[in-house]
Amino acid sequence: MELNPRIFREYDIRGVVDRDLSPEVVRLIGHSIGTHLGGAQGARVALGRDNRLSSPAYYQAMREGLCAAGCGVTGIGMVPTPCLSFATHHLAVQGGVQITGSHNPPEFNGLKVTKGKEAIHGEEIQHLYHLIRDGKLHQARQPGGFEEVDIQPAYVARASQGLRLGRPVRAVIDAGNGIGGPVATRVLQAIGAEVIGIFTEPDGTYPHHHPDPTIPKNLESLIAKVKETGAEVGVGLDGDGDRLGVVDATGRIIWGDELLILYSGPILARRPGEAIVFDVKCSSRLSEAVRRMGGRPVMSATGHSLIRARLVAEKAPLGGELSGHIFFEDGYLGYDDAIYSAARLLHLLGTEKRTLAERMRGIPPALATPEMRIDCTDEEKFPIVEEIKAHFRTKYETIEVDGARVNFPKGWGLVRASNTQPVLVLRFEAADEASLKAYQKEVFDRLRQFPSVKLPNA
Repeated sequence: MELNPRIFREYDIRGVVDRDLSPEVVRLIGHSIGTHLGGAQGARVALGRDNRLSSPAYYQAMREGLCAAGCGVTGIGMVPTPCLSFATHHLAVQGGVQITGSHNPPEFNGLKVTKGKEAIHGEEIQHLYHLIRDGKLHQARQPGGFEEVDIQPAYVARASQGLRLGRPVRAVIDAGNGIGGPVATRVLQAIGAEVIGIFTEPDGTYPHHHPDPTIPKNLESLIAKVKETGAEVGVGLDGDGDRLGVVDATGRIIWGDELLILYSGPILARRPGEAIVFDVKCSSRLSEAVRRMGGRPVMSATGHSLIRARLVAEKAPLGGELSGHIFFEDGYLGYDDAIYSAARLLHLLGTEKRTLAERMRGIPPALATPEMRIDCTDEEKFPIVEEIKAHFRTKYETIEVDGARVNFPKGWGLVRASNTQPVLVLRFEAADEASLKAYQKEVFDRLRQFPSVKLPNA
């Protein structure tokens, strides 16, 4: 059986269905995960899945692999990833596996793995591959057992706990036919919101738009419905419900770094001097705002498990990414949960009469590009980023927490290799339009020297 080592990425396992992943491959990886999580000691593992067309077969295969290693498996069925994260806190399990392609295109699927209550990443994911490569899988004399549990009622109760709205709030949810729609609707209704849903029924063909709220085109239907219904807020979810996109009544898209500014205010008022963790793609407006509010800004590498690890290390009450992964240690369980984050936003709005659009007037839009994803092969993307670092560090201050964030005189530009797709991720921010274009041109001109980088109009 061919096993592509490149599917073992920085913070999860992802590959193309029928090329990199098959039920046989997933079963083998499940056997490795079961070995790593303690199948020899009879560990119990929670198992969930999204609604991609390949996920039911992979769910069954993962169950078989985990049981072969001696793990007992508690199946929680077709649920958003935050339900799997919640299960690792709520159930007597030693870890969890969620089968999900997250926001990747439909031909992908993948695995997010939790040990204890923490997502594994880096060398620990590589260890799963090494167990297979080196023939060190534990084969139990008696396979572990399987049980099914409905985790959703307990999750809804916890995600809505203490968040009853202080005034009426009308919200539109667009789940993009991913897995988050039904549960998100229940949570927001539980806190007292009036909820209008579009594309909330799970459909793994994603017939209306792809469930990735970081792409403005995917928010067009949400913006239209918010305006049509007079809603105060629109909530967009990614395919597995752990990333959040938000729009206000005017149709303004509120990015992850802007959400962190909104969330940070009341938290830092109660907990002055504490850290707010954010990824390298976030606007400099966020760090400035955190300092003004009496907090300590901490920049991290991008990646949900990397942000979570930094959150723990800094004992931070809040962290997040531009892409909409938001982590609340304050009042919650510390994992990325778009559904809880949406409820927390609505609760924040309910604390006073100011609407979301009125609050956003105090956060002027950044003069920045959206996140750009530039096609580049998996084999070449990391070496190219190293070349970019070497070039720009001789000319400007660079932050190399994750890729190269180049500090230009009036702004910054970022080039980093995606850990989930064969792309380079770029973003630029500047004080004026001329500087923004100049910084983008300078970076693009350097990238054009690499034939495998497919720049727009290049």
